[in-house]
Amino acid sequence: MNGDDVDGDFTSNKSDNADRLILVDATNITIDGFILENIYDTSSNAHNQDNGVIYSKYYGASTWIENLSIKNCSFKNNYSNDFLIKGIGLKDNFKLSNVSFTNNVSTGQSIILLHTDRFNNIYANFSNVLFADNETKFSVINAYRIPDGSFTNFRDLDLIITNSSFINNNVVNVNNTSYGQAIIMGSDNTLGHLEINNSIFFGNTLNGTYADRDISYGTQGNHYELVINNSIAQITYNGGASGSFAAPSFNNVQNLDPNTVSLNLSTDYKPTSASNYIIDQGDNAYYDEALFGDLDLSGNDRIVNTTIDLGTYEYNSTLDVGDVVLNENSVKLFPNPVSDRLFIKSAAQINSVSIYTINGQLVKQANTIDSGMDVFDLNTGLYIIQIKTSNDTINKKFLKN
Repeated sequence: MNGDDVDGDFTSNKSDNADRLILVDATNITIDGFILENIYDTSSNAHNQDNGVIYSKYYGASTWIENLSIKNCSFKNNYSNDFLIKGIGLKDNFKLSNVSFTNNVSTGQSIILLHTDRFNNIYANFSNVLFADNETKFSVINAYRIPDGSFTNFRDLDLIITNSSFINNNVVNVNNTSYGQAIIMGSDNTLGHLEINNSIFFGNTLNGTYADRDISYGTQGNHYELVINNSIAQITYNGGASGSFAAPSFNNVQNLDPNTVSLNLSTDYKPTSASNYIIDQGDNAYYDEALFGDLDLSGNDRIVNTTIDLGTYEYNSTLDVGDVVLNENSVKLFPNPVSDRLFIKSAAQINSVSIYTINGQLVKQANTIDSGMDVFDLNTGLYIIQIKTSNDTINKKFLKN
């Protein structure tokens, strides 16, 4: 489902792009097997239905949005001033299963909003979900209830994340010094429970610098409990002050520093034979095959060698050949963020390079980049670089300091 009228011109022309792909206004909806890409949404009204890839309607809705399920889907290359999935009006169960979010931009908010009010509980369950290379203002997931001082009734906001990966997501916000870079959770009059199992939080950044926390209570109150089991995460400041409701609980958590440690993942974030922090490091007890299914995000067996791996993908030695091919075709930018000169590493021959603003304005072009590309004269901000090689056309983002 492509929000771009002319497929392939997203970088250079956004005037023909849709600002929303799906409006949900019914109960028991399942969205299964879609690629959802290339929306361009610049609206700013938090309750405007023309926002994001999927909007669950609240104002003027015919019903509460009960039991919404999204599975086997890919969200990629979308641009929004608001949330990509705006979960307003949700009630009871909300499930994400075998879903990827890659190379999306939210300049004003986060990728996913889970919003509970004074009427409804939300029980969200995410499994085999990949969040990678996304750019946001606050976080990847924002789960909260906007406080209303005249109401004191408590509603449940439960979010359980299992075998999922949050990798190389960047928050661009000079004022965001205390929020979690991956998940913000909390609110005044809500009882919240955030549980993370067999998952990976790694390489997430704040303004291009590795963040010292992945999870925080956010801007509202602190009535929620945080539990992290068998995962990789920055926990030094996780949970912030999680409040009197419960102290944070960390069980068998690997607190790895991306400045000194590599997970040895492939270019699409799958484990390789050298991914020792990931392979067989999970706990099968946290993964319910009856609930989550027996396949990983790639459609391969979820459990190999009797013990589940951490994160979205399961390592299988028979797939090593595929990993090599992906590495051979990879394109890497460095340094990123960059101040003066940007270098591009590619195994394939580079035919041309174009740099665009996030709004699609072409600002630089080059055919030869053997000694890098000067970007010192660009204004500070986020840019899209389009690299045409002998094999493919690749779009990546970089931050100019």
